[in-house]
Amino acid sequence: MTDSPFLQVSIAQWIASNEEAFAIFDRFPVSPHHALVVTKRVVPTWFEATPHEQAALMELVNVVKQMLDERMNPKPDGYNVGYNVGFNCGSAAGQTVNHVHVHVIPRYCGDVEDPRGGVRYVIPSKANYLKASDPRLKPETASANLQLTTGHPDSPLWEQLSWRIAWARRTCFGSSCLQDPQCWAT
Repeated sequence: MTDSPFLQVSIAQWIASNEEAFAIFDRFPVSPHHALVVTKRVVPTWFEATPHEQAALMELVNVVKQMLDERMNPKPDGYNVGYNVGFNCGSAAGQTVNHVHVHVIPRYCGDVEDPRGGVRYVIPSKANYLKASDPRLKPETASANLQLTTGHPDSPLWEQLSWRIAWARRTCFGSSCLQDPQCWAT
């Protein structure tokens, strides 16, 4: 398993390293200076890494964060780091490179409309648990008599829209209505 794209990055492009791991800038950054901390040995996921490798990854996360704090202007207001444990382990969890790595993503106030939920956005409907705990926003408290459909009996429109509306900060609606031609009779 030596075909890891991370091992194709030259040592000259490493931004930090230690005995077991190295750090590079992400080729597809979420924000400026988004970095990855990667094990030197190809290990598929966090759970297959040795305790020594896991410790080395976390040690290097701290080094990278400190380096970014010192070099970036303006300094980041926060970070998303796969430490809480926000690792993608396996394809079902969204892992696309089978070589353990930790993202260090600088964040700024206002870079997204509502950052609450952070790494929980891997499942958008579960992301902002603070909103989910507000009973005013739960779909079951919406008008129980509203009967909208998409035209398919097993797919009511309200079920398709309610959870999206509950999470929305703004909603705009347009409508188009077609009736059964039999109803057009005068």
